[in-house]
Amino acid sequence: MKRITVTLLFVCITLFYTNLHAYEIMTQNKVYHVGHLCSEIDVAADIHTPDGAEDGPVFILVHGGTYGKWMWDVPGASWKEYLGEELGYTLITIDLPGYGDSSHPWGDSLTPVKNALIMKKVLTQIKAEFDRPLIWVGHSFGGIVGNLVAGKNDGLIDGLVNIGWLHSDMPFSIMDFALLLAGGYVDVPEDKRIPVFYHKPGADESVMAYDTLHADPMPKGNIWYKLQSDKKYLGSITIPVFISSGDRDFMVSNYSLEEEAMLYTASLDVETFLQPDSAHLSPLHENYKDLIYRIHLWVGKKF
Repeated sequence: MKRITVTLLFVCITLFYTNLHAYEIMTQNKVYHVGHLCSEIDVAADIHTPDGAEDGPVFILVHGGTYGKWMWDVPGASWKEYLGEELGYTLITIDLPGYGDSSHPWGDSLTPVKNALIMKKVLTQIKAEFDRPLIWVGHSFGGIVGNLVAGKNDGLIDGLVNIGWLHSDMPFSIMDFALLLAGGYVDVPEDKRIPVFYHKPGADESVMAYDTLHADPMPKGNIWYKLQSDKKYLGSITIPVFISSGDRDFMVSNYSLEEEAMLYTASLDVETFLQPDSAHLSPLHENYKDLIYRIHLWVGKKF
C-alpha cells in the first residue's frame, strides 16, 4: 500500500510539472495603422498564440502610464508565461500611442479620450481577425481607456477587466501641474514611481529593478486621467466587468471596490477582487498569479 501511495504521488507531481508549460507560444509582431488628427499613426502589438489554442477568449492586455507591452512579460512576474503558456489563452499586448514601438505623436494630444478613439479603430481590425470574444484587460490608464471603449457600447469588446483604476478622489497636485508645464513627454523619477507603484514587502527586487530599467516617458496628455472622463459612461457598460486593486493601492485609501462596482449600473455582472500585499502595480507583485487565476475563473464562468 505504501509503495502504491508513493507511486501515485510521484505521478501527480510529474503531471503537475509537465503541465506547467502545456503550450508553446508563437509570437507575431503586428502594427495597426490608424488615423490620428491629420495624419496616420502606428499602434504596435504582439500577438501571442498558444500552439493548438484556436478557440476561447482573446485577451487584449493594455498597460498603464510609463509602461508598455513589456509589462506583461517581466521575468518573475510574466503574464505571458502564466496566462498564455500555462493557461492557454491567446494574448494581444499593446503599446499605446506614445509608448514603446508605437508612433510617438504630439504628447499633449494623447488624452484618455483620444486613446480610446484610436483603440476603437485598432479593435475593429482585431475583431475582423478573431471571431472570438475579446477581453480587455487594462491596468491604470489602460483601465480608463477600456471604460471609454466599452461605454460607447459598440460591441468591440465582450468583457472588461480593470486593474488599479478606481474613481476615488484624485485632486491635481503641484507635481501634476509641473508635468503639464513640461514638454510633450515626461519622465517620472524612480523615487516617485517605486513607492507609489509597489508595496515592497510584497514585491520582488528584481521585478522592481526591471521596471525601473524599462520605464517609458509618459505622454503629457495622459495626465488628464484625473478628470475621470470615463465616469459618465460607466452606466452604459452592459458587458461583464471584473474590477481589481491592490490592498495597498493609494486609490483604495478612501474608497472601496464595492463603491466602484456600484457605478456600473447597467452591467448585470460585476465581480471584484482585492489583491493582498500589493500596491498600484498589483499585476507585478509576488502574488500576481492569484490575480490571474481569479480572472481565469471569472472568464470560465462568463465566456
